[in-house]
Amino acid sequence: MPRIYVASVADHNRGRLHGVRIDIDDSTQVEEVREKIQAMLSESPSLLSGEVESAEEYAIHSAEYFGPYKVGVSTPLDEVVLVGGEIFLWGEAFAHWAMHCADVGTAVRTFADCYQGEWDDAKSWALGEFGEQNEETFKVYEACEYLSFDWEAYVTAFKARGYELFDLSDGTVAVFKPNH
Repeated sequence: MPRIYVASVADHNRGRLHGVRIDIDDSTQVEEVREKIQAMLSESPSLLSGEVESAEEYAIHSAEYFGPYKVGVSTPLDEVVLVGGEIFLWGEAFAHWAMHCADVGTAVRTFADCYQGEWDDAKSWALGEFGEQNEETFKVYEACEYLSFDWEAYVTAFKARGYELFDLSDGTVAVFKPNH
């Protein structure tokens, strides 16, 4: 499950680590996250000790299970919650797609239409795709052990047509058709 660690800037600036870890799933609302952050800030040791008059600033210090999607100190909370929720639903493939798209909104709108699935590797996808597109030819290929299939050229041809293949951390491949 995607999660972030949000820290109090007032405490951080005074050498203290004070923050809250927040899990994000597909039902997480931005307002919930803000409430958790406000609760954490209201318990700031720097505020409670009187060292500061207010503890209002926060920063995202770390993000886990966001795959290649980069969550930074100042990434807007609405974006973090949206991306985290989609990653919770779809897995690492969404993180790759979000990095590929021009913006998060486009990634969310187009993911379901473009996502073709995950395969053990690019070769498995290429053979399956070739078999679906060319049933009779594929039957001949399967029946003749001396025939070879240049799956790498097949993948290259599909990439030239706008397909995207992303290597996932578990060794599988996520495939996306073009977003037209």
